[in-house]
Amino acid sequence: MDWKKYEKEIFNEFKLAYPDAKISYNQKLLGKYSKKKRQIDVLIEFTSAQEKIKLIVDGKYYNKKVDVKEVESFMSMAKDVEAQQAILITNKGFSKAAINSAYYGSEEIELDILNFEEFKHFQGRGGIPYAGDHAVYVPAPIGWILDINKNRNALATFYQRGLNLIKQ
Repeated sequence: MDWKKYEKEIFNEFKLAYPDAKISYNQKLLGKYSKKKRQIDVLIEFTSAQEKIKLIVDGKYYNKKVDVKEVESFMSMAKDVEAQQAILITNKGFSKAAINSAYYGSEEIELDILNFEEFKHFQGRGGIPYAGDHAVYVPAPIGWILDINKNRNALATFYQRGLNLIKQ
């Protein structure tokens, strides 16, 4: 596989996972601050709680882990194109500094980083938690996980991908 096929595979996975969102491949958006066109691998536009959300996705097909400079550059681009959410996907994982920068960095942009294989495992249209005769369909927002594993205090729990409710 090469980087172009990798990006196309990511695009196809998002199209399958979120058929109601507007999903575009290889887009160019004018930067608010740079005043130049910025290349976006996958652009996802959807409405959540009556607010229009712009999510950008960048795929990195590397032979090593993504480092903190790549994460910081991506966060800067997300801010420049006025994205509310951003996801950086790679085939080799992330350095510890890259993960820290993503989770503890800018509060203006919700940044999620993940390995593509994790994306395939966790993403879906939602879940149906149930107890006895009662059930409810709950859609999983982009970047979040609906965990229906047994929890003594709840039927199901939501948390951002990459995090969990257990202290580490």
